Amino acid sequence: MATLLDYLLTGTDAERAGAKRAWYCAHVPLHGGRSPAYAPGGRRDPALDEVRDLVDKWLEYAAVPGHSGA
Repeated sequence: MATLLDYLLTGTDAERAGAKRAWYCAHVPLHGGRSPAYAPGGRRDPALDEVRDLVDKWLEYAAVPGHSGA
Protein backbone atom coordinates (compact mmCIF):
# COMPACT_ATOMS: atom_id res chain seq x y z
CA MET A 1 0.00 0.00 0.00
CA ALA A 2 2.90 2.33 0.79
CA THR A 3 4.37 1.70 -2.66
CA LEU A 4 1.05 2.50 -4.32
CA LEU A 5 0.85 5.74 -2.36
CA ASP A 6 4.38 6.57 -3.50
CA TYR A 7 3.35 6.06 -7.13
CA LEU A 8 0.32 8.28 -6.57
CA LEU A 9 2.51 11.04 -5.16
CA THR A 10 5.55 10.87 -7.43
CA GLY A 11 4.67 8.73 -10.45
CA THR A 12 4.00 9.59 -14.04
CA ASP A 13 0.41 9.99 -15.20
CA ALA A 14 0.35 6.33 -16.25
CA GLU A 15 1.85 5.19 -12.94
CA ARG A 16 -0.67 7.23 -10.95
CA ALA A 17 -3.54 5.75 -12.96
CA GLY A 18 -2.16 2.26 -12.41
CA ALA A 19 -1.74 2.89 -8.69
CA LYS A 20 -5.37 3.98 -8.44
CA ARG A 21 -6.53 0.79 -10.16
CA ALA A 22 -4.24 -1.35 -8.00
CA TRP A 23 -5.47 0.35 -4.80
CA TYR A 24 -9.05 -0.44 -5.75
CA CYS A 25 -8.14 -4.07 -6.41
CA ALA A 26 -6.28 -4.38 -3.08
CA HIS A 27 -9.66 -4.27 -1.28
CA VAL A 28 -8.58 -2.24 1.72
CA PRO A 29 -11.87 -0.84 3.01
CA LEU A 30 -11.79 2.93 2.90
CA HIS A 31 -14.75 3.19 5.27
CA GLY A 32 -15.42 0.92 8.21
CA GLY A 33 -19.12 0.73 7.48
CA ARG A 34 -18.44 -1.00 4.18
CA SER A 35 -16.76 -4.04 5.71
CA PRO A 36 -18.51 -6.84 7.60
CA ALA A 37 -15.38 -7.04 9.75
CA TYR A 38 -16.63 -3.97 11.60
CA ALA A 39 -19.97 -5.56 12.48
CA PRO A 40 -20.61 -6.78 16.03
CA GLY A 41 -18.76 -10.05 16.40
CA GLY A 42 -16.89 -9.45 13.15
CA ARG A 43 -13.26 -10.41 12.84
CA ARG A 44 -10.94 -7.63 11.80
CA ASP A 45 -7.51 -8.08 10.34
CA PRO A 46 -5.16 -5.98 12.53
CA ALA A 47 -3.28 -4.98 9.38
CA LEU A 48 -6.26 -2.80 8.45
CA ASP A 49 -5.42 -0.51 11.36
CA GLU A 50 -1.78 -0.34 10.28
CA VAL A 51 -2.71 1.12 6.90
CA ARG A 52 -5.04 3.80 8.31
CA ASP A 53 -2.47 6.58 7.84
CA LEU A 54 -1.85 5.43 4.27
CA VAL A 55 -5.57 5.38 3.57
CA ASP A 56 -5.92 8.92 4.92
CA LYS A 57 -3.07 10.16 2.73
CA TRP A 58 -4.46 8.27 -0.26
CA LEU A 59 -7.86 9.88 0.13
CA GLU A 60 -6.27 13.30 0.49
CA TYR A 61 -4.11 13.06 -2.62
CA ALA A 62 -6.33 10.92 -4.85
CA ALA A 63 -9.01 13.60 -4.72
CA VAL A 64 -6.68 16.21 -6.25
CA PRO A 65 -6.54 15.81 -10.06
CA GLY A 66 -3.01 15.88 -11.37
CA HIS A 67 -1.46 16.05 -7.90
CA SER A 68 2.25 15.46 -8.27
CA GLY A 69 3.13 15.13 -4.60
CA ALA A 70 5.28 18.26 -4.78
